[in-house]
Amino acid sequence: MTTLRRFSTRTVFAAGAVALLTLSSLAGCSHRDAADGSLDGSAAPERLLAPNPAVRDLDLVRARFIYPLAVGNHWDWRIRVVSQITTDTGQLPPDTTVQPWSAEIVRTAEVVRPVQHDTLLYFIQSEYDPRVYSTPTPNAIGFFMREDREGLFESLPGGEPDVVADGEAAPDPVASELAAYVEHAVADPARRVAYSRAAAELTRKLSIIRLGTGLRGRGVTGASSKGLTMLKFPLRVGASWVERDSPLFVRTVVGHELIRVPLGTVAAWDIRGTSELFGPNDSVNFWYSSLGLVRIHYHVEADAVDNTGAVIGRVATTGDRALTGVRLQGRPVPSSLTAGSFGD
Repeated sequence: MTTLRRFSTRTVFAAGAVALLTLSSLAGCSHRDAADGSLDGSAAPERLLAPNPAVRDLDLVRARFIYPLAVGNHWDWRIRVVSQITTDTGQLPPDTTVQPWSAEIVRTAEVVRPVQHDTLLYFIQSEYDPRVYSTPTPNAIGFFMREDREGLFESLPGGEPDVVADGEAAPDPVASELAAYVEHAVADPARRVAYSRAAAELTRKLSIIRLGTGLRGRGVTGASSKGLTMLKFPLRVGASWVERDSPLFVRTVVGHELIRVPLGTVAAWDIRGTSELFGPNDSVNFWYSSLGLVRIHYHVEADAVDNTGAVIGRVATTGDRALTGVRLQGRPVPSSLTAGSFGD
């Protein structure tokens, strides 16, 4: 039986866990459509994409600034994560989590670069579970973002561990969620060990996806010299760049299309992420428009291998994070979104 559980405030998709929403306190230009079929997760990813005859030549378009950075800008998403174990006798009942997730740009900060002898202006985007916080608070998590003619960048807070290394505990509750699922679903203790190892491998992969996407918590403690290249301008189909070099994560623009999310239908850039840690069946896609981050969808899996080296099954996790509401300063959002809104 599928179980629905609440994530903790640092659990996302997350998947994010581009997962996994509405925030009743939003007013003004915030809009969402609870009747949208994607809200309950029943719509398959391919069904969310609308026909795009009007954007056939957009690979030639040179993008301007795309991510709306302004203090007070606010976003709401729904995050849905489904994990499932497949054994040599068939699939076990999946484990499903659904949660809302919100973000707001709360302030700016200047970061001095001593080597370059300059100062960069960052916007601090605070992210939180609206079931816990009605508005961002000092306890809400956040991260540093900036945008210029070269692209959209995120700076990692200093001292925060990035990625789950071999043998390390996970820095967030995703590992415990997967571990609890394995413990509950696999009755045989000997076989459970193999599935637990597969779940740990999934956690490592998810740690890469969650970085830079708001899918895991990072305290606002100051920006380090390390950074992530989220977008590189101009955006065009086929463009590719390194988001981070260790472990290697690359983003590639695969299209510009109409995408349906709970908020409505928007034209967005579809960007695929790949990593040296990914297997042949792992994938993650990000959709950006001038509304900001519209959607994240990912799928990762790992084989369960017993002590003899035989593959006895698989653990897989699929996450989806979809936009349900947005409020942009000085920029009214139409009550009915249509393709091509905001000049995308």
